[in-house]
Amino acid sequence: MITSNRKLLLQIGGMNVAMKATGAVISLVNVVLLTRFLGVAGYGTYVYAYAMIGLARSLAEAGAPILLNRETARALNSKDIHGLYGLWGWKDKVLVILGSLAIVLMLGIFWGLPRGEGLEQAFEVILLGLPLVFLLIFTQANAGVLRGLGHANLAFMPQEILRPLFFLLLLSSTFGLGLVETASPAAAVLLLVVAAAAALLVGHCFYIRCRPPKPTEIRSPSRVESWALIKSMGLLGASGVLKYSSTRLTTILVGAFFGPEVVGIFQFSVNIATRKTNPPLLNIILGNATTLLQNRRLRALQRLMWLTAIVTSAMQILVLIIFLLIGETLLVWILPEEFGAAYPLILILMSGGLLFCALGIPSALLIASNNEKYILYAQIIQLAFLIVLFTLLLPPFGLVGAAATVVVVGSISKVFCLWWVWRFTGVDCSILAFLHRPKDKAKRTP
Repeated sequence: MITSNRKLLLQIGGMNVAMKATGAVISLVNVVLLTRFLGVAGYGTYVYAYAMIGLARSLAEAGAPILLNRETARALNSKDIHGLYGLWGWKDKVLVILGSLAIVLMLGIFWGLPRGEGLEQAFEVILLGLPLVFLLIFTQANAGVLRGLGHANLAFMPQEILRPLFFLLLLSSTFGLGLVETASPAAAVLLLVVAAAAALLVGHCFYIRCRPPKPTEIRSPSRVESWALIKSMGLLGASGVLKYSSTRLTTILVGAFFGPEVVGIFQFSVNIATRKTNPPLLNIILGNATTLLQNRRLRALQRLMWLTAIVTSAMQILVLIIFLLIGETLLVWILPEEFGAAYPLILILMSGGLLFCALGIPSALLIASNNEKYILYAQIIQLAFLIVLFTLLLPPFGLVGAAATVVVVGSISKVFCLWWVWRFTGVDCSILAFLHRPKDKAKRTP
């Protein structure tokens, strides 16, 4: 099922941005409450523990949401409802196994890392937050199915709006009203577990409502199909782990070597500047891109990618201008004074976000064309540059060097992906796509 460019861009530039803004406001309020209830050191412990839980989640997802998005769109396009239900049953078993293995691996990584002064209680907080791994991966898996079914906005709500909203209500009622005598990172993580469980329940209701009628017979993936799916999940999962490592390794190492106060400021900057201001573009357009590429409609596909780059770049410019005008004042007004150091970091990361938008989302076409292994190659290159630049820039420039590293390595990765997409599909994903037509014949087909 192909969504029109107008409707899809409305999702990107209209409803989705409105929901993203709502989620950003709720998340910002949560950050303010957490910093005031926990203090800078307590918030840093919370962030450090959540980063480790997020690492386990990234390992456990193994690219499942993206794979489910692509395969659901393909099955709908070929009207294979029997195979679709078989795929959905298969993913539940796989995610339980992967989630268990990821938790064991994450705990091993935690014990192998140095921990800065003040992070002694992080292990207790991580243990209390382990249910989050399963809650988050199943929420994201359901979201991948919903996006493949053409319901991008419903897919977005549980994780990005409902979970932070439920968390806000729990924080306000528990810490704000004094139901807990002493606010602690462990109590905050327990509240987050409850909020994530409620969001998963709502998301599952969306999934049941939007899926097509269940057929009398269900065709589970064959052994060959299962291995092909596992291979794709492995490649996407490895790419996701490396991407998480590239964007969060700085956070973990800053916390490991400089303590909770510094890592809290840096992670706050990353959250505000990147994840909270850009819609999940790959997830929104992947279904459309897969169907257009499957039907060999390359002109329509390149136009979709170009329009997406235009719209998202314009949105990022608007966000950057607003932050330049009022951002510093807001930081000083609503947060403890220590967080004033986040202002230059957010500016650097937002400027990098504008460059990322202009380069488009080539990873969507690499996935749609079954060339996801090149995303893994790009992430390996990105991680190598991250380690080198981290070593060179962090000692002399501190957090500013860390922020600049995130921007530079992200740009390098996108440039490599752009070149591979042009080579394999003949489509240009960047804002400069209007300068030429797509190739008449792609070198590889999905």
